[in-house]
Amino acid sequence: MKPSSTRRNRSVARATRTPSTWATSLGLVAAHSLNYAYLNDFGSTPSVFDDGILSAKQQSVDLDIAKEISTGWLPNPVTVAFGAQYLRQTYVIEAGSLPSWYVGTSGVSGGAQGFAGWQPANAVDASRHDVAAYLDLETNLTDRFAVAAAVRHEHYNDFGNTTSGSLSGRFDFTDTFAIRGSASTGFRAPALGQEYFSQTSSLFFANGNSAGLPAGVYNAGLVPVGSPIAQLLGSEPLKPEKSRNVTLGTVWSPTSALTLSLDVYQIRIQNRIALSGAISTTAPNVVSYLAANGITNLNFRSIDYFTNAATTRTRGVDFVGTYLADLGRAGTLATTLSANYNQNTVANVKPNPAVLNNLGVNFVRLNRQDIQGYLANSSPRSKLILSEQYNVGNWGVTGTLTRYGRYTSYVSSLANYNAATGVVDQTFSPKWLLDLAVNYHLDRWMFTLGADNALDTYPDRNIANNTNNGTLPYSTFSPFGYNGAYVYGKVRYSW
Repeated sequence: MKPSSTRRNRSVARATRTPSTWATSLGLVAAHSLNYAYLNDFGSTPSVFDDGILSAKQQSVDLDIAKEISTGWLPNPVTVAFGAQYLRQTYVIEAGSLPSWYVGTSGVSGGAQGFAGWQPANAVDASRHDVAAYLDLETNLTDRFAVAAAVRHEHYNDFGNTTSGSLSGRFDFTDTFAIRGSASTGFRAPALGQEYFSQTSSLFFANGNSAGLPAGVYNAGLVPVGSPIAQLLGSEPLKPEKSRNVTLGTVWSPTSALTLSLDVYQIRIQNRIALSGAISTTAPNVVSYLAANGITNLNFRSIDYFTNAATTRTRGVDFVGTYLADLGRAGTLATTLSANYNQNTVANVKPNPAVLNNLGVNFVRLNRQDIQGYLANSSPRSKLILSEQYNVGNWGVTGTLTRYGRYTSYVSSLANYNAATGVVDQTFSPKWLLDLAVNYHLDRWMFTLGADNALDTYPDRNIANNTNNGTLPYSTFSPFGYNGAYVYGKVRYSW
């Protein structure tokens, strides 16, 4: 009866419909701050500022159907899965209160210190939707050869259509040794924040200023790619990042307790989105060009915007080894050792916009810090994790030792490099972190006492040039943060 029951189950399609919604809202408040321009013009200044609200929301409905289908021309059933998704995203920036961004005309520094609020010109209410469909096929062509193929098509109302797919296979030479590989394409849509986020700082220029500008308030900062001034200065609608991925690996289980795997991979990503360098708008020929194209009331001294800047390539290797020791009445001990090594490189950088070249604007789409740092080596190339899980009776003890390799913070350009003044690259040394946890199970309850970073390890401190005038003692690139040890307790009830 059991085999018959199994065959009947294979003929039944499984369908699931999953609606989901998530939302984030960040209301920024600058406390223990002041606005010098507001104080100068009105005789007083708040110490707490409403900088505005940034919120994002995503709603999705998914339909997934799966079924095993037997055919006369294949030796094994084919698992067919297909489905669809509707996705809606919204992105909103609400302006802060007047004192948070006020500049005035005194020439005194304006805006709340620390973070100037979003101005009314920064406010935005954007949304988009995406409709997607996919098909996934899996089967065993022989008792030793398994293959899978998948394709997914999506339509975004803001940038159009995209199709991605994958092909993977595994061949078992023996019951203990196999090779596996895959090739796939992928994409990442530009985030609404990358399309619509803006943040400006303002400064009053008096008559006779060094920039030669008429007296007035001038802004500098990030503008949306679709804004008129950005489009005139070379911005283009953001395209999705597209990837090509290849992996090849082996799996070996020399004993029933030990499994080893080794995989090499390459990931090539085109149209990587990054923030451009600053574009000065104060040169007379730039001012004339903007005025000739309808921007006669120029209130920017410089701008930057998000751009599809480069193609990057990642090559790496992953190793995972697991061993389960059965200690009889003394319990079990599971050991996992995993290691990763990767190299990120910027394969090419997109040429500068022709309009900026024609205007003679000194524009850097990606600087040295971007090419060698942000998109390459600002995260460790190597990571090693050793985990031990010991269980006996109702008790469980977990220990995880993690080693993060070195990484580097780069100076933005060689022209700025100056060893005498401390403007140099900084390489951060490898660090070891130890996490510990003890669990006790009692019926449906589980009690946990643990310590993350139990040895209270900190990253290397920033050199003086990287501290932002002392406000950043540790690198923002640190892979494990800089808050030291963390002790916690948890109680969980399951039903």
